Amino acid sequence: MSAADWQALVHDARDDLTAIGLVLTGGRGKGVWTEQSDWDGLLVVTDPAVQRWRDRDPGALDLTVIGATAFEAYAEPFTPIAWRGYDFARLSADVDRGGFQAALDRKGRLAPAAAATIAEEAIGGSLNQLDRAAKNARDEAMEAARLDLIESLSYSLTALFALERSAPALQQVARLGPGTGAPPRGLDRRARGRHRRRRDRSRPRSRLATGGGHRTVVRDGRGQVDPVELAGPSRRCPARGRPVRA
Repeated sequence: MSAADWQALVHDARDDLTAIGLVLTGGRGKGVWTEQSDWDGLLVVTDPAVQRWRDRDPGALDLTVIGATAFEAYAEPFTPIAWRGYDFARLSADVDRGGFQAALDRKGRLAPAAAATIAEEAIGGSLNQLDRAAKNARDEAMEAARLDLIESLSYSLTALFALERSAPALQQVARLGPGTGAPPRGLDRRARGRHRRRRDRSRPRSRLATGGGHRTVVRDGRGQVDPVELAGPSRRCPARGRPVRA
């Protein structure tokens, strides 16, 4: 769809009072795009007009049309499509009625508590996948190790995007160790976990790795990350539903 096609849709939505809000999303909406980028949009309309707008030919536009009632809970944290919340960050609506722009801004942000919860669970998932990758590499299952590393990136990005949407949460992270190039104070203690019982000491399980239901994955006498050394009973990773290799 060309820019002219999008402007035609904007014109129609501005002239039709059933259109509550229209915004260009995706890379084009955020200003990061190429000539090959898709034209993605979100159109919120009054509930009775949903089907009429869905029947309208969108051309090459990937247009999501939802009713005002459904939009109230759309992309809220901890819902099945919560991931769309990041898509709403820093967007400017082309059509704004009834506080649509304000709703976009709110959905694009995360409260510090929600950001911390999402990031903690995601970091635990990332550590779990790194543990799996290290063990597969140890067993010379390099293809499986590569796939586990790729999967860990999804968790890492989830944590990054959650923190990026909450400035106070980012400040909390920065406070741990700003600009030193060294691990944040206390991070090595939290990252280590007591996997095998020892008579001379007892280390708490890592809150990062277990807070989201994931097992502890790192421990080392010098505070270094060393997942290859781990051994123990298999558990199931709750986020992916797959067994964690021991």
